[in-house]
Order: sequence, then C-alpha cells, then structure tokens
Amino acid sequence: MKIFHYVEVAVIFLANLTVVLAYGDTEEILEESIEAKSQLKKESIEAKECDFNLYQRMFDEGTYVISKPGLYCLAEDISFNPNSAAYLRTKFSDQSITAYEASMPLHSQYATYNPRAYGVGFFAAIAVSGDNVILDLRGHVLQQDKEHALLQRFYANIETADRPFIPGQGPHDFGSKIGSARSLLVTNGRIGRSSHHGIHGNRSVNVTLQDLNIYDFEVAGMSVNACQGLIVKDVDIKSRDDVPVLGQFSALLFLRPYVNYLAAIDSPLTFRGRNATEIKASMKKMVNNVHKDLILAGRDTIDRTEHPKEWALFHNKERVIDGNCYGLLINSDGAAVNGFPSDVKVPSRQVRLENVQVKRLRGNIREIVGMAAHEDTSAVATDPIGSLLQLLAVDSEDNFTALSSDGKYVGNTVTNAQMLVAHAVHVGAFDGSRLSTKRNTIPRELVEWAEKGSQTLLEHVSSTPHGGPHGTGFLCNGDQMFHVNKGVIGFKLDGSSESVQASKIRAGEISNIGGVGSQLCGNYIKSHPKANFHGYGGAFARVMTICGTKDANVTDFHAEFTSSRSGSVVGLEIATDSENVQVQGLSFGKLQASSSAMVPGSPTPDPLACGIRIGEEVKNISVNEFCVRSMAAFDDKFMKYADHSGNGSIGECVSMLVERG
Repeated sequence: MKIFHYVEVAVIFLANLTVVLAYGDTEEILEESIEAKSQLKKESIEAKECDFNLYQRMFDEGTYVISKPGLYCLAEDISFNPNSAAYLRTKFSDQSITAYEASMPLHSQYATYNPRAYGVGFFAAIAVSGDNVILDLRGHVLQQDKEHALLQRFYANIETADRPFIPGQGPHDFGSKIGSARSLLVTNGRIGRSSHHGIHGNRSVNVTLQDLNIYDFEVAGMSVNACQGLIVKDVDIKSRDDVPVLGQFSALLFLRPYVNYLAAIDSPLTFRGRNATEIKASMKKMVNNVHKDLILAGRDTIDRTEHPKEWALFHNKERVIDGNCYGLLINSDGAAVNGFPSDVKVPSRQVRLENVQVKRLRGNIREIVGMAAHEDTSAVATDPIGSLLQLLAVDSEDNFTALSSDGKYVGNTVTNAQMLVAHAVHVGAFDGSRLSTKRNTIPRELVEWAEKGSQTLLEHVSSTPHGGPHGTGFLCNGDQMFHVNKGVIGFKLDGSSESVQASKIRAGEISNIGGVGSQLCGNYIKSHPKANFHGYGGAFARVMTICGTKDANVTDFHAEFTSSRSGSVVGLEIATDSENVQVQGLSFGKLQASSSAMVPGSPTPDPLACGIRIGEEVKNISVNEFCVRSMAAFDDKFMKYADHSGNGSIGECVSMLVERG
C-alpha cells in the first residue's frame, strides 16, 4: 500500500472542515468533525489490507454499490458487462435470449436495485453513496465492456451517488431524493471505456480524484455537479476514438420498455398498420443486427451491405461522439444540458485542480433539428424519454432517414416506435404502469400527419400554427436529446464559487469536426429556448470556459492545439455573470478556426480564432503573462483577446517557456 499517498490524501481531506450546501431556499451546514477526519487518516495509514477486495465476479450481475465506510480495492481489472446475453442464456438455460433482452436489471433484481434509480439500466460499475470511502484501483483498469457500452448508452464507470440524476431531471423519474458520497477518494489506476462518463456525480461532498488515467469516454472524462469540496490532482484525460454508433441508437434502446409493455398487454393500438408486437420485432431485429456486427463479428462499423437500414440510422462515420464533449466538467446543480450557467443558485464550491491534462478530446457535434410541439416556442416534440422526434435526422451521407425525397413521412424503426408510443400516451395506454410519460410532447396532430403520409412535412408545418423562431415550426441548436449544443470544451469550470483554483493545467488536441447549423430555423440569434449565446453553438471548440463562476484563480495553463472544422475557436472564454477571476501564466500553441466562409443566412457565427474572450456581464477579471503563438481563421479573423465587459485587466502578450506535462 502507498502509505505516503494516504498521508497526503488525509491532509487534503482535513483542508475543508465545514461545507455549506444551499438547496432551494434552505441552507444546511455539514460539520465534518476533526475526530472523524483523524480516524480516516489513521485507518488509511495503518491498514495493511483492504477492507473490501473487488473481483470481476462481483460485477457480473450489476452495479457494485458502496454505502458503507472503508477501503475498497480492485483486486483485478474489471470489465463491466452485467447480465450479458451469453451470461443470461447460461444462467437460465434459455438460448432464445438475445442482446435485445440483455444488459438491463432483471425484474427479480429490483429488490436489490431501486427500480427508480436503475430505471434506465445499470448506470455505473461502481456507485458510491456512503461516507468516508477510499476506492483504490491498485493500478488496475475499471472499464465498461464493449458489449455493455453498446447496449447501455448512459453510464459512468464511477457514480458518486446512488442514482445518476437529481430529482426532477433526466430521461426517467429517478425518485424524490438522491444519496451522494461524502468524503470520497478515488485513486491509483485507470478508468477506461465508457459510453458516457468516466466519473460522474451530483451533490457529493469532499471528493478527491487523484493519480488517475481516464480515457476512452464519449461525453466527459469527469462530470461533477454541485460538488461541495472537490480536488482533482495528477489526472490525465483522453476521449474515445472508436465510437461505433450515433446517439440515435440510444433513442431506440430507451424505447424498449414502452414498446415491450404495449406488446405484453396485447395493445390493439397500431401505427401505419403495425401493432406493438410487430414494431417490437423490428426493434429487436435492429438491436441484434447491430450487436451481431459490432460485438459478435468484431467489426469496427455496421455492415452496410448486410444491414443497410441499421447502417443508415446508426453508422458513426467519424467514430467519435456526435454530441457535446468535455474533458473535465464542473457545473452547478443538475445536469449541464442547457446553455452556459448564470445566476447560479446552487454552485459547486471549493474546487481545486492541480496537474490535470486533457491529452485528446475530439467530437463531431451533430445537430438534430426538432419539431415545435405547438405554438409555444419553448416546447419541442420529444418522446417519453426526452429524445427528439427524429423526423429530421440524416444518415452519414446527409439523406433523411424518416422522410421521402419529396418530404413525406416514410418512417423508420425509431420514428415508428416513437409515433406508436406517443399515440399510446394520448389514449392513456400507460396509465397504471410504472412507466413515466410526462416527457412526451409529440402532439396528436403530428402523429396523425405521419399516419396518413399524404402531406409533406413543410405542407403540414405551413398549414398548422407552430412555434419556433419566426414561426418556422422547427427548433434548432440541439442534439438528439435536445441538449443545447455547445461544442467541444476541454475544461468547463462553470457554475462554481468560493475558491476555484486551477494550476498546472495542460491540453493537447482539442478538436471539433462537426458541421454548421441548419438553416431550417433561419438566421436566428436564439432558437433553443435554453441557449444563451447567439447563433448555432455546436461548431465551437474551446479550451476552457469560466461561466457563472465567482472567485477563480487559474495559473500555469498551456494548450497545444485547438481546432474547429466549421466554426470558431476560443482559448479561454469567461462569460455570463462570472466575477473575480484571476489568470496568471497562460499560453496557447495554435488556435485553428474554420478556413471556410459561412453561407449567407447561416446561423453559425463567422469563424473566429480568439485567445481570450470576455463577455459583457463579467466583472473584475485580471489576466497576466499570456501568449498566443499561432492563430488562423477564414479571412484572417483572429484576435489575441476580446474584452466586451470593459471590466477586464489584460497584460501584454509575452513569450513564455512552458514545461509540458
């Protein structure tokens, strides 16, 4: 055991004895006693053996839940693949079990796993909700198996709570409370493949993440919301570059419980002449075909010749995440799915980053245009999980997958399932079931339009009062879950206060290879109701953002190469109502914005390469000793800094000798 390591960690834990949590209108003071801290230090130093050794077999049927204090150690590499099809076939001696039925909790397991918390599957390999926990990876790898990464598209290798969302958020009703970790150390190992996050958590208290290599994640290396006391030290981060499917595959998987339920009750409802049993069969065939190609056959991509429909819907041409992508994300209370935070009520507090490096971060941000649900411009048509109605999704060759060449509804397996489920919601078919339908906003008239198939989509929109910018009937600047598109961001230090310290920060390649925004919504200033920056945001690449953050200090910060294929690049973005931000020792190697002009009427801002950009509402900003070595953009539109606040103090750009991490 690394005794010296635990001595240092114990000292770190002793640093913050009082943490203030402000949730809603109440304020709770959590007093962490010196005696409890000293005891943790003593146990850490004197323990010669782990309290709990974790083996692969402990993960074969689901998440390993940590709710008691102690030192937990990985005894071997862990590849998380619970309830796989092969495992279930052996367990139940039933060769008919396929990938479509696999990877989810069994009904019999809901005595162990809260059905609210695990309603969308095994969301983590390890879920920590206890106090005073040390998780020592012992140099081993904790990762999601390729099969589970395909079939469970929302996931974190380590979740610092007993469920992945706070009450009232997420693609499911996760319950009325959340139990989060307090005094947690995760250290000494590698956190590998994940279909979403390496480490994720909400409302945790006094968390230290140290000596970690986090890699092969899709959305974020770590994502921490409203954490009260966070230390991240000696951590390397690198995103996944072999993502086999697009986000639309998630929409198909999430619909399974709804269509399965309708089939199980033998619902008489149909959509375009097909009942739930038939649509379920189509969904099952698609899931199993994708699984056959990517898992059983070990292919890198879906077989276009063998499975052309699956290829059209799910093939990931660029093999990187097709939604927003972050290296390290710090946020206020709740998921970071809206615009950049401001007027934060429950921030993360007392955050310290030291010697953290994002080595590679690549994303291909794809916009999915949404349909306005009705005349209210803030409502977009989504299914009960919150996925956009995928009418305007395109394949990797930009062909519509649910519309004919003349714009009439022809449908596909995903949109047919969405329409059937929406129809069932409107007639009350799910009443009395445990399935939540409150997120469904697909209107009756849209289902009826698709059922008939006689009008083009534009004819339907023009004949029906609709919301959206300028009454277009469309809503833009979102991904397939209608999260605000913000692009690729290396370090997102947003929604935080009371001492945010970042030192020895490094970034290698940060790259956004996504396209420009759709013109269906016009040349808008704002289309997505939750966006707060002008125009389409998905084409941006940023090294660091500090938005809605008070009292931050960044020192010794160097980035090598940041690029955007279709949009702007910003080294450091300080915006919304941030204040009291001090930056000392900042260097950017190359900032490469798009080399192409925007077409007339595009909502995507003209490409700009900018070292430091400070927003209008920002107060009391100081930047000293910074350098931007190389910038490029279309029409030579670049600048070392742009202070729109009038409240910033920016020193001269000087040469710097930077020690690379």
